[in-house]
Amino acid sequence: MEGVEDGVVLRVRDLKKYFPVTGGFFDHVQWYVRAVDGVSLDLYRGQTMGVVGESGCGKTTLGKCILRLEEPTEGHIWFKGKDLMALGSREMQETRREMQMLYQDPYSSLDPRMPVASIVAEPLTIHGIKGQEATRRVEEMSKLVGLGEKDLSKYPHMFSGGQRQRVSIARTLILNPSLVILDEPTSALDVSVQARLLMLFQRLQRALGLTYVFISHDMRTIAYISDVVAVMYLGQIVEQGPARIVFAEAKHPYTQALFAAMPTADPDRELRDLIGVTGEVPDPSEVPSGCRFSPRCAFKKGSMCDEEEPVLAPVGPDHLVRCHIYSHDRAEVQS
Repeated sequence: MEGVEDGVVLRVRDLKKYFPVTGGFFDHVQWYVRAVDGVSLDLYRGQTMGVVGESGCGKTTLGKCILRLEEPTEGHIWFKGKDLMALGSREMQETRREMQMLYQDPYSSLDPRMPVASIVAEPLTIHGIKGQEATRRVEEMSKLVGLGEKDLSKYPHMFSGGQRQRVSIARTLILNPSLVILDEPTSALDVSVQARLLMLFQRLQRALGLTYVFISHDMRTIAYISDVVAVMYLGQIVEQGPARIVFAEAKHPYTQALFAAMPTADPDRELRDLIGVTGEVPDPSEVPSGCRFSPRCAFKKGSMCDEEEPVLAPVGPDHLVRCHIYSHDRAEVQS
């Protein structure tokens, strides 16, 4: 077992999740969708790791695999030094009291037939906490997320989108987890509501000592809330490092493209010229050989990018990039 030093809440090593695609008369496996393909990361207590990338890059599947809501195909996950891959179903259920996930669409994740008090209390009931203790916790948590006492008797359809997400947050935090995976928690909401929820997440993090994995496709949101950033493309991390460094000195062409695609107030800006990216994201069941980004990259270096898969390697203190441009430069310097 790999040692986990003090302060590391989550350690992931070479995590993979392949989904089989079957077909034919005997329903044999024809190929695999490589949704997560060799992800490694460390997350320290109290940090927020922003995981960003286009739809289909594997970021939500990564979050589910960390909690073992999806069983990984390969790899290792340690949570507070505990090897999650070695746990049975009952042990994993107990561990999930400390690991929770908040989903994108609060309306679809809330039972419309249950009042808010019952929705928030449901995780307590599952873990055998009932009566006055459960009532006390529900009232305290609801107040902490900005819900009033009268809100507890209401039903989900009686709330706005932002208020429904507050209900979801209260339910997610009611068991006092230390790690929370936030899967696009603000993307379905108005910009003003997004801002208020982001401030709420930060306030809750300070008050409750939470550690976050914040999944999003929005670079502005990631820039606002993250301490460290992992940029994903076709199941792999292509750039990783402290947020202030990645946002100031983005190295990977894909990360630069994501920055270039961020909306601006400049009506004369030519978006297409800034991005330098062509084509669509390839099908994850047909991953390109060599560098996965090479078919869309304006900076590729000949056949090397098409034939050799780059490794995630350091380009500075705690700053990692998966790109032949920088591995080639390092090799030239070493020679």
